[in-house]
Amino acid sequence: MGWGEIWKAIQGLIAGLSDVKKWKMSLDGVKNEAITGVKIGAGGIKFDFKVGGAPMSLEAVPGNVKHAVVKVNGQVDDDARLVFSLRHQPLKPLIVVLEFKNVTVEGLTKRYRFDNALVKETAESSRWALDVEVSHVGGGVIVGAGAAPDKTHVYDVWFGTNRAPVEMTNLRQGFKNERDPNGNVYYGKCSVSIPKTHRFGTLSTPFWRRWGRMIRLDFSDDRLRLRQITSIRSEHSFLSSLRTVLQPLEEMDRVVMVYLHGYNTSFEGAALRAAQMGFDLKVAGATAFYSWPSKADVAGYFADKEAVQASEKQIADFLVAVSKRAGAKKVHVIAHSMAGLGFARAVSRITQYATDTNSLQFGQIILAAPDIDVDIFRDIARVYPKISERTTMYVSAKDKALALSAWLQDSDRAGYTPPITVLEGIDTVEVSEIDLTMLGHSYFAEAEAVLYDMFELMDSSKTPDKRARIRQVQMGHLSYWAICA
Repeated sequence: MGWGEIWKAIQGLIAGLSDVKKWKMSLDGVKNEAITGVKIGAGGIKFDFKVGGAPMSLEAVPGNVKHAVVKVNGQVDDDARLVFSLRHQPLKPLIVVLEFKNVTVEGLTKRYRFDNALVKETAESSRWALDVEVSHVGGGVIVGAGAAPDKTHVYDVWFGTNRAPVEMTNLRQGFKNERDPNGNVYYGKCSVSIPKTHRFGTLSTPFWRRWGRMIRLDFSDDRLRLRQITSIRSEHSFLSSLRTVLQPLEEMDRVVMVYLHGYNTSFEGAALRAAQMGFDLKVAGATAFYSWPSKADVAGYFADKEAVQASEKQIADFLVAVSKRAGAKKVHVIAHSMAGLGFARAVSRITQYATDTNSLQFGQIILAAPDIDVDIFRDIARVYPKISERTTMYVSAKDKALALSAWLQDSDRAGYTPPITVLEGIDTVEVSEIDLTMLGHSYFAEAEAVLYDMFELMDSSKTPDKRARIRQVQMGHLSYWAICA
């Protein structure tokens, strides 16, 4: 199926949204009547449409993001994939995101918006609206019909780090697992290749599975790879580079997601994880990460704890710079594991020395399995709701890394349960119902249900009761939430 036919399918897909009557709508002024049927109900929505006379169908479920394949005459077409986020609530939008793998892309995502022309009143006085984003998987502007296939997507992530360079005169060689002796912070951009075979929520297929594929003569490689490190000489130039990326976007898309990695993580590992999360979470603007000097060694736990605390000032300065001077409408922060401690100390430092209470404002603060003493967390984290749209903490009883941390330090960790840590103004979300056998401490970036929940948070800042796959658990006068398996 060629690009021209795919484009017609897009036009056809949005041509009607009613099970009562057909709606004729347009994309860039081009009307199309390829929709042959649309069924909307409590269970979801189903589109039936045709491309070149071949019947095609796609289904989505309210409140979920669904990865769906396109079938032509009952056969899967590998050149196209569509991702849907569907909502049916009063005055809330029905969002349909269409993604295509076999197109050449450059730049950032282009978003098409439709207002009154695509609003339909239902019997319940609710509204179905449509927001269509047309992009290559992971972001990127479609550059035209007939574009050559592109099997690998290059995803850029911006960074700051106080690690020592491998080679001072050539930062492209990367960074060591130790602090810069002069306390310098280095800035730049990492280009990460994400192959066509990338699987949602993974950095690569486990070796034993790749070996099994090779036995079957399947030599496909789905590993993310760090292809290039581009040095940016100063903080000013770094922020200017981010502004250049964000400025052409619509205001609501000027979003930066900042990832703060945890213990036992190399610079390259942080870059790959930031790219995977930005790609899978479909960050509209830019993805960035701050890499503090972890030893990247299981035995380096206590050295890492010292290193992240010693990086407090640099992390704080980086967060303030990106949130206030990068031209972002919103800055979301995902702090994993030991970075929960670094982030807490950085925020404490910022608020302590701030000249005004609005010195720092984030979109979403997401604390993923925070490895921080519960009492310290309760003391510092009270400020989080004041500096964010929403603060969410993911915890689990199956996180063996945090269980070991609690034993080593003889203290409860905020990200480990029992006991479950609940603080007013912070949404605690328990992930224990999900099988973490193969994921463990990395569940925040690999468990499909958790990624979908984070997607909804960053996309619309929904309260937990409005998000899919999540239920409320009452605990005295407080409550927390649990992601359903």
